[in-house]
Amino acid sequence: MEKIKLGLFDLFAYILPGSFLILSITCIIIVPNNLINLILSIVTKMNFGTTTVAIIACYICGFLGQYVGYELFKSIATKVWKGRMTGETSFGKMEDKIVQIRHFSPNNFNALHRWLALRGMCYGMFQALTIFLIVILIRSIEFQIWTKQRILLLIILGILSILFLRRAVTFHEWAHRTIRYSMDHMGKFINR
Repeated sequence: MEKIKLGLFDLFAYILPGSFLILSITCIIIVPNNLINLILSIVTKMNFGTTTVAIIACYICGFLGQYVGYELFKSIATKVWKGRMTGETSFGKMEDKIVQIRHFSPNNFNALHRWLALRGMCYGMFQALTIFLIVILIRSIEFQIWTKQRILLLIILGILSILFLRRAVTFHEWAHRTIRYSMDHMGKFINR
């Protein structure tokens, strides 16, 4: 079997959001009074085998959650940032332009790929943190657990969720600009 390589993109796009999704599921099953102690108790009991299984589970959850994150991004961002979300939300509908950019302008294609990857990371984190926020909020209301730590966690999760969504919109804009710029310049080059 080939060596399995996990890059920085895999960590931030799938494993990190997946870990928040698994933590959300854990908080649904177990009602922790102290979330940090729960996380520390789980981490300290892990060995190499369970760590490997946990990383694989986080990766799978993050990978599967990516589509949910995209749908949330598409529905929320187009309503909140109408003026900024110009053009197609789905870059799959612009496949012919992307293929031309890849063929005629590899540097611009690399930049476009970077913006799309960063956009995916951001909306994946937005989705995972929002689900985690909702689970923690529901559990706090249900069991009347309102510690300073819990309230601070909810505030931080809310702020981070909004920031990740906003960054996804920025990377979406940059990807569209890269496509427009590339197509304009390729048109000038091809028409000579």
